[in-house]
Amino acid sequence: MKQVVKLTGAKHLDQLELIQALRGLLQGEYASLFHCVAVHGSVATDEIIPFSDFDGLLILRSGKENSPELQQFLRKSMKIIYEFDPLQHHSWFQIKEEQLHHYPQSYFPIELLQECALILPEDDCSLEINPEQSTDYGQNFLALHQSLSNKIHRKFIPANKYQLKSVLSEILLLPCFFLQAYLEKGVLKKESFELIRTYFNPEELQPLHLASEMRLRWERPALSSFQKYFLEHPQKKLHKMGEKWFAPALNKQEKEIFNHDFMQELKKMIDCMKFKLIEDGKL
Repeated sequence: MKQVVKLTGAKHLDQLELIQALRGLLQGEYASLFHCVAVHGSVATDEIIPFSDFDGLLILRSGKENSPELQQFLRKSMKIIYEFDPLQHHSWFQIKEEQLHHYPQSYFPIELLQECALILPEDDCSLEINPEQSTDYGQNFLALHQSLSNKIHRKFIPANKYQLKSVLSEILLLPCFFLQAYLEKGVLKKESFELIRTYFNPEELQPLHLASEMRLRWERPALSSFQKYFLEHPQKKLHKMGEKWFAPALNKQEKEIFNHDFMQELKKMIDCMKFKLIEDGKL
């Protein structure tokens, strides 16, 4: 069934240097690449905390997805985004204009799209959307379960702040992806932490509670000029070197919390979630 989603801007975005810089880039030679550009998550809702990263959505005009201009824009925009969060672990979400006619609900749920704030164009933007006929809401949970299971199997322990933030972000996505699989609809991440309590007791969710506390206590680390060079560099090889070798070290408390016992409790939690989905016929 066709839906119309209207995207609008948000006044607080005008005050953010991050958005000002991105708009400056977009309003130049790259504007013609995009049907619209939006932001979601804490930047969109004016709830930025030290843990926040940048969550952005590009809706590309037809035929632009493999263009050299798009690759140039991605490099230049990631430089701006890394300056906002040098520990950023993902790039833009991207949807092609023609995909609006068979909208990839499992990739970027309409419920999330409706919460986006517009960066480009300046005027409001209405999107006519036909959701894809069949959506596998379980695939994101299964992929996340597999990623965390692999880490646990190889006895992964984060060696620095970048690796810690990356795995914490995965753990904090679990409620959202579990609920999307269970309810078979899009669920907002910020609403998932309360709703997940309906399905599991506090003991079963203990790793999630610890991850949430670490998120709230997170402090943006001070970086040396050497660290900034690598972690804010848009060239992938150099940035990867920064992620692995030059990201700030963990503090004592982080090392004490994120140990092998924590990973074993995490294994119990993700397997409990998967068993619940299987038992109730959702997978």
